[in-house]
Amino acid sequence: DVLEINRGAGDAIARARSGGGPTLIECKTYRTRAHAEGMGDFTYRTREDVEAWKRLCPVVRLRQRGIESGLVSDAHFDTVHAEVKSLVESSRQFADDSPWPQPETAARHTYCEPRSPTPLTPTPLPSPRGERGGGEGPASGSREITFSQATLEALSEEMAQNPRIFVMGEGSGKRGGNFLTTKGLFDIYGPERLCDTPICERGFVGLACGAAMTGTRPVIDFMFTDFILDSIGEIVNQIAKMQYMSSGRLKMPALLRGCIGIGHSAATHHSGSYYALFGQVPGLRVVVPSTPYDAKGLFKRALRCDDPVLFLEHREILQTKGRV
Repeated sequence: DVLEINRGAGDAIARARSGGGPTLIECKTYRTRAHAEGMGDFTYRTREDVEAWKRLCPVVRLRQRGIESGLVSDAHFDTVHAEVKSLVESSRQFADDSPWPQPETAARHTYCEPRSPTPLTPTPLPSPRGERGGGEGPASGSREITFSQATLEALSEEMAQNPRIFVMGEGSGKRGGNFLTTKGLFDIYGPERLCDTPICERGFVGLACGAAMTGTRPVIDFMFTDFILDSIGEIVNQIAKMQYMSSGRLKMPALLRGCIGIGHSAATHHSGSYYALFGQVPGLRVVVPSTPYDAKGLFKRALRCDDPVLFLEHREILQTKGRV
């Protein structure tokens, strides 16, 4: 029912804008065509069922109600129908008349079109709210910090420069992350950019896909790589393929990070690596740094890349130190 959907959606929009929260709209519909072209259609339903549902077509019912109410004339619907039919026919003719694409373009837009990378320059580290700002850090390579400190610095510096970056994950807010990956950032940016999530990896990984399509840069902190196996459909079929499926019209600047590897008596659900698995996925960049220097540089590069990046950190080297 088009009018009912319009009413329900209007109520949902008003509710959201007034701070009332989200709304779930359930739309019950029916597929009147076969499951796929060329397949048999009446092994599990009857022709009578299909015909009954065709009479409930929302377009047909809208036309009937519009005419009966006197709000829209029959001629107006005829005009709209003719315009749509003409558009479909001209679009099909355009496709038929177009030349076959060149073979070398078959994989185009699997990754973002190359562009000049943004130069990486030292950035002053922000301070918690109410405190005076800190100075610029030492020159590159002149100090020793841990792997975890290196990635935290990278995230902090990039968040200070780019307000479109935000973090989602279990314990990523006030707690500062299971491995202190967001330590202190909640005091700087608050819950708007450090978002704690429920245990629902497929949900917030899918949310990151939608957010990245709008131009923001979500960072998904999933703690252990094992945990995102529940969201592998979102990663492989949505995040990794979005740029290709949209012919480059959409970018996918999502960063997914988490720990890999055995150690600390971790059981089998907290010790997988899987980088070889994800490395087979076209459209997805997989990063496995081994030093604090590499970790900071690659993390900053990932936060400036328009491709989705899976950033994997071995748990046993998080506290190792190196020059950065």
